[in-house]
Amino acid sequence: MNFEAGFIALAGAAIAALSALYVHFKADRKRALLTSLRAAAYTLIIFALLKPSFEQAITIKRRTAVAVIADVSGSMGLKKPEDKAALLKTAIREKAVPLAGIFDVSWYAFSGAAQKTSLEDLLKSNRFTGDSSDIAAAINSAAGELEKERPGAKKALVIISDGNGNGLLDPVEAAKHAGIPVYTLGVGPQKKGVDAAVRSVSAGEIGFTGMQSTVTVNISGANASGRSVRVALKADGIEIGSKEAVLQEDGLETAVKFEVTPKETGLVRYRAEVKPLPGEEDRSNNSAECQARVLKEKVRILYLSGHPNYEYRFLRQVLKTNPNYEMVSFILLRGINNVMAFPEDQLTLIPFPVEELFTKDLPQFDIVVLESFPYSEYMPPRMLNGLAGLVTERGGALLMIGGDQSFGRGGYASSPLADILPVTLDGPSEHYDTAPYRMVPEPHPLNSLSYSKEADALLWKSMAELADINVAASSKPGAAVLGRHPVLKSKSGEFAPVLAAWQKGRGRVMACMTGSTWRWAMGTGQETSSGLYARYWQGLFNWLSGVPDVKQVKIAADKKSCAKNEPLKISVSVLDEHYRFENSAAVSLLISDPNGKKAREVCALSGNGVYECSVSGEVPGKYSFEASVYKQGKDLGKDSCTAEVTGSLSEETDIYLNEALLSEIAEKSGGEYLNAASGKPFLLKMEPETSETVSKTRKTLWDSPVLLLLAALILCGEWYIRRKSGML
Repeated sequence: MNFEAGFIALAGAAIAALSALYVHFKADRKRALLTSLRAAAYTLIIFALLKPSFEQAITIKRRTAVAVIADVSGSMGLKKPEDKAALLKTAIREKAVPLAGIFDVSWYAFSGAAQKTSLEDLLKSNRFTGDSSDIAAAINSAAGELEKERPGAKKALVIISDGNGNGLLDPVEAAKHAGIPVYTLGVGPQKKGVDAAVRSVSAGEIGFTGMQSTVTVNISGANASGRSVRVALKADGIEIGSKEAVLQEDGLETAVKFEVTPKETGLVRYRAEVKPLPGEEDRSNNSAECQARVLKEKVRILYLSGHPNYEYRFLRQVLKTNPNYEMVSFILLRGINNVMAFPEDQLTLIPFPVEELFTKDLPQFDIVVLESFPYSEYMPPRMLNGLAGLVTERGGALLMIGGDQSFGRGGYASSPLADILPVTLDGPSEHYDTAPYRMVPEPHPLNSLSYSKEADALLWKSMAELADINVAASSKPGAAVLGRHPVLKSKSGEFAPVLAAWQKGRGRVMACMTGSTWRWAMGTGQETSSGLYARYWQGLFNWLSGVPDVKQVKIAADKKSCAKNEPLKISVSVLDEHYRFENSAAVSLLISDPNGKKAREVCALSGNGVYECSVSGEVPGKYSFEASVYKQGKDLGKDSCTAEVTGSLSEETDIYLNEALLSEIAEKSGGEYLNAASGKPFLLKMEPETSETVSKTRKTLWDSPVLLLLAALILCGEWYIRRKSGML
């Protein structure tokens, strides 16, 4: 019984007062009677003021709800080596129909999500054409439907299938989280011959040159427990290792691990192959592939700063937080001509090791950063020949950052570096402007801070103003200008470049004409842009170091797997030789299906250097896509990717019963598995009937006429006694 709060204290006080009155008048029986009558009336009134009510639940006995879900996918229509559709119908009649006499059974069919049907339709249907066998989707949808129809009741699922699921979700996990037991009936022929299969190949998505990593190959066998097989691993078609492995009992996998040490950067395709067993008929599952990107183990950076400043401080922090970078830096606190009144051996500052750096150690670095560094104070111009050679011949990179002692003002216009810089310098009299301005970014992949042009534009507008610029005479033909000054112009008449880059020889060069990009890390009044600052510079250094993600041709599929005949979008991003969007290239896509059949498609431009092509696969398995890009007969590069067509893989190739999966589904959910061909009865270990609350009602007592009438009668009786006794 429930009472509305607020009157409890009042009730307690009233009862206490009435008890005191009774004790006071108990010697006088008439007064005690009158007091008791009044107390009873007051108690009834207080009881009504508390607004009492009670809940009444209506509970009935109902049969336990059971959903029988039959697999009507394409694999169930296969007639060899046995007619699985006939086996399915026999299992329904002999094993599932008897359940209807015990439980409240509803019937479902599934290929994807479970669809409600009737027993008659299941037994009459000859349509087993579903493109997939998504057991997880069937479990989720049927469990949800049962909960909607019978909330709070005891429930169970019964799945009748060959167990060859190929949905994107794990059916075992779906069964575990369904919250009800899942019983499984296995239908289909059991594999009688021997079979060895590669179930999966996995490697880390990213690897590093010179660093050992592991490629794991999972293999399994059928009717081959204890048999030894040879497992070979290939990298881009070349065998790099092989091992002997022993197959376990049916349903269990053996992990074979290979230690690999990549030597070159780029995309590596690993292929695992298991040697067929004697007498093995099905060899379609004897290989599998995966791929990984290989980066440099460490990108070594030499950073030379002409004096302590914020640009060095902030940029050094970005580079230090990247574990793939190893940086050696020098800040020049005194020039070579600054004579000190103390012997060198008494100074804590070490001399700048220019000879050692630029003659002996330079080849060890991948990127050299010169930031407001007046080289002429420390070395003759000829010593910069080694730095120019590091870029053009050895594939290194140079980043020159602006300042009052950089570019033309630093004497570089007449140095060996003038030829490899992407800007033409103006000599020692080069204009160095310190008026604040906001850089205007040019359309370029390196300027992408988000996933859309509109968002990029807003982010760039939020970036803080820059504080200085070395105004070069011009950008060189072929250079990619990433950003320009909004007002100042160079001698060539173009808006002065702030950031420019290009490929020079085998290496890359970038000119940052300002030494104040650190302001981007300080934020604006609305939001902090420190994350954008770090992300932007990381992207620039990735480009300088030549990691595989920043290349002229890059291909990607919009999803890793798709169903049979489902459209798959292939996108090819193309940059020209100066890493600008290339919108006038010819992009050809070579498609290879799992059987080795090849076809070629032409990709169409969709904008901003991206070319797209829509393809679909009819044959289940792994497809390979290779994009070749040309412009006016010049090869701009190639790239490749893979995608899996899984929609009907099991429907056409896995013709045998997968007892291991069906058993695991039942075990993990609290159900049981039974092979439908066995002579055992199919029993559900559940109560056939359960008590089930179907409705609840709330009834109030305080507004009952009987209660009010009783209170009135008591008060009238008390009044009458007083009147007769002369107390009124």
